[in-house]
Amino acid sequence: MRVLISLCAALALTGAAFADDAEDKAAVEAAIFSYFEGVKEGNLEKLEKAFVVDKAHMKGHTATGEIASHPITAAFEHWTSGDPAPAMQGEILSIEIFHGVAAHATFDFDGDYFDMFQLAKVNGEWRIVNKFYIATPDEG
Repeated sequence: MRVLISLCAALALTGAAFADDAEDKAAVEAAIFSYFEGVKEGNLEKLEKAFVVDKAHMKGHTATGEIASHPITAAFEHWTSGDPAPAMQGEILSIEIFHGVAAHATFDFDGDYFDMFQLAKVNGEWRIVNKFYIATPDEG
């Protein structure tokens, strides 16, 4: 009987863990798409919702092979200064969640960039703390 009770308890806890994982995954997806929609629309509010604004950085491997690095607020200025680009497409390629407080995600940004995000759960909300991009080299 104790084995049956222990088994039932273990299954219940496993189900709860999967539910938490699904909720966390959906929240990580929402943060990433808030970033993407913010860039597409030039929407500062969406960008600020996606990132830990005062701590986040962006680094990248540019198309010329240089390594770029700056605070995310500098990227916000660039992203919000251009015209909206509603035709842009984006796709989350992978998400890994660690202990319910940290996550890593990869993202295809319109075929022009591959983004790698590190996220943290801050005050119960998933936010991007670091972004590293790889610019896709021009083929022509």
